[in-house]
Amino acid sequence: MDPETDGNPVADQPAGRRAGPVGRILRGLAALALLAAIVPPLRSLDGTSLARIAILVLVLAGVYVLLALGLQRLDIKLHPWAGAFGALVPLAVVYLTLGAVGQLAALTFLIVSLAIAALRADSGCEVMSLPGLLFGRRTHLVCILFSPIDWLERRQTAAGSSQPRRSK
Repeated sequence: MDPETDGNPVADQPAGRRAGPVGRILRGLAALALLAAIVPPLRSLDGTSLARIAILVLVLAGVYVLLALGLQRLDIKLHPWAGAFGALVPLAVVYLTLGAVGQLAALTFLIVSLAIAALRADSGCEVMSLPGLLFGRRTHLVCILFSPIDWLERRQTAAGSSQPRRSK
């Protein structure tokens, strides 16, 4: 048995599976809810603060693109759960250490990532959706919040397709 996938709910699923309609809708709704939460504070900021937020969002995007490139080039195989928690570190650092501007930047990046994941039907770690879009790949890292929903949705779909059809 492969120690990387033993006991892991994604072991029987190929990396980069597409999210089903429920997972996509929930990701989109999460993006909209976060957007609604950050618009009021963003509207009260001056141009300098908005520029700092934009720069931080671009920096986060660059960090995740470099992270994806590094993992790909070095052919590093991370456990899907460990990698997902590790992938959240740059976002958490910006959110926790850079005050209100960092919080708004981290949330903005997360909104963009959730929107990309919803549009592409990415079932993996949302913060890796932008690199996935750029490189035409899907991450094998799980999404801490949405992957369990995706697994349930797949199970329901598989159970529905394995039911024998009744003839009339």
